[in-house]
Amino acid sequence: MTAGSLTALRGQRRFESTPNLKQATYLPAPHCFWDDELDRRPRDFLELPPEVWSKIFLFTAYIPGAFDLTNYEAIAEFTRDRHGISANNRLTSSLNTKLALSLVCKSWNVLVQRVIFEYICIKNGAQALALAAVLHGKADDLNPVQGPGWWTLRVEIALEGVHIWTSEHTDAVLYILGNCPNLVCFSTIFSTAEPHVYSCIALIESLRHHRELKRVELKMDKWVLERTSTFLAGFLEVLWMLPCRRFSEGDNAHHAVFPRLRILVSGTQCEQLVKKLSLPNLRACIIDHSITSVLPVMNGGIIEFLAASDLGSMLPMLRFCPNLTTISIKYRELASDEFVWNTEPKYPSVQCIMIEDLDLLRREGWYGLATYDSQDTYANVHLNLSKLVSLDLFPELKSLKLFLPVHTKEKVTAWFLAGIRDIWRRLLTQCSTLNIRVEVSQGSEEWTANTWQPLAPDGVYDLL
Repeated sequence: MTAGSLTALRGQRRFESTPNLKQATYLPAPHCFWDDELDRRPRDFLELPPEVWSKIFLFTAYIPGAFDLTNYEAIAEFTRDRHGISANNRLTSSLNTKLALSLVCKSWNVLVQRVIFEYICIKNGAQALALAAVLHGKADDLNPVQGPGWWTLRVEIALEGVHIWTSEHTDAVLYILGNCPNLVCFSTIFSTAEPHVYSCIALIESLRHHRELKRVELKMDKWVLERTSTFLAGFLEVLWMLPCRRFSEGDNAHHAVFPRLRILVSGTQCEQLVKKLSLPNLRACIIDHSITSVLPVMNGGIIEFLAASDLGSMLPMLRFCPNLTTISIKYRELASDEFVWNTEPKYPSVQCIMIEDLDLLRREGWYGLATYDSQDTYANVHLNLSKLVSLDLFPELKSLKLFLPVHTKEKVTAWFLAGIRDIWRRLLTQCSTLNIRVEVSQGSEEWTANTWQPLAPDGVYDLL
């Protein structure tokens, strides 16, 4: 929620009166949305229950991955947006849509209250004060169930640059959190300020009463992890953590147990924290560590989704993951060495394999690097890709997903040797023969939104 949007809301007094929605069983659609032909139809066609309109509004302003708790792929793709650029673009577009809907008619104005404060983003102290004032101004004349904070699902602190942050600003955020009883997600992951600047530990302590809170995204150090474990471990299900600037590799974090955590996302330099975690209910592990993937204490028998920066070193562990359905691999691993898979037992539960960082393949061609050590590189790529779509290893494989860079006007296919083009062409043909669906996601906007398009067997030139 931007400061400009809040000013507009306060200036037009959006929440002056909120009728009882149970008494308004049906709401007419505004006349401007229907032509004369539709007006001649039965009246019931033009009337929908408020719940239906609310669902429509939620759909039109949906932000992929921002509220998910169970969709592993959606959460994994949302967390690819490490700097929050795509998330901010989608939030701005969503707010514009919601504000436009609120101006259509009075009945829609009432219903939009349910979605307009669904996602609150605080970018500076002044905005925190303005938001707290809006919520406080409505506390006296509204039932808490009908207040705007009742519908808030996500509160995000995304401070940019250098800020003057005072205790007054912290109190404002605490008041906002206190007025959002149904909060599902709390995030500081896109903030450039250190956790101590905005009193992150105090905010985490205040969240211990939010039993609906299931997901946190935090810039992390050992103190933030300790407080998170102490106050939130009993009900958290999704944890995304990135290191803050004052994080030290030598930090001696205490052992932390999260008994209900199902999804862990960890960025580089968080190895010291990850190895202190005990996650007995973990189902999705998304680890992007710089050198080697340090894993938490977990039960491999229930892991369903695994994405790691060095999957090759973890292959022996996969034999103890009988329920693994999705594997994500980086292209540089496929090119650097031949994977040694366990042939017995097979991996009968794997249905989807994702290949990341294929923009590296494009960069190799762009800068004329395709001839450098090409024989060994292409041999590794050929062997590894052939194994990935082999029925001997993955008899139930249904989908192969590729992360591609955006299309460019400049043709780079000419940079590649015929050998690499033939390798990918044979792969696509083999997938078609085995009824393995090949899908691509192009550019960061699609990568972070879990958006996929099918790729035909003859699409090798689009791939390269």
